[in-house]
Amino acid sequence: MVFRGSLSISNALTDINAVLVHYEPKDDDAPGILHNVSLHYLSLKSHADDVLVHRGFLSAYNSVSDEIAGIISTELSTWKDYSLVVSGHSLGGALASLAAVSLKRRFPNQLSHDRFAQVLPSR
Repeated sequence: MVFRGSLSISNALTDINAVLVHYEPKDDDAPGILHNVSLHYLSLKSHADDVLVHRGFLSAYNSVSDEIAGIISTELSTWKDYSLVVSGHSLGGALASLAAVSLKRRFPNQLSHDRFAQVLPSR
């Protein structure tokens, strides 16, 4: 899954909404970033209470997290041998980072964190 970068004025407003906030659930059953989630699988010695995130990025990710989780669930059940890779550019890179934390929790065996970034050779 790839998140695109900023494309509109609305995206620019998301970018500049840079107040740091604690992870907050959008609701109790949110597949988005959840409050009080242990992040031990990402080698962080912290809980979500101790982690601050960019308010605009968190709000943007949580606004699409239900739809994303549903699509990914459907696709992974159809394509059982596939794994999930999350990427993005600019605003999309920020959303991809939040999505990786959220989706790793929801799909622990399909999202690998073996590589944070891979350099592709030029042709």
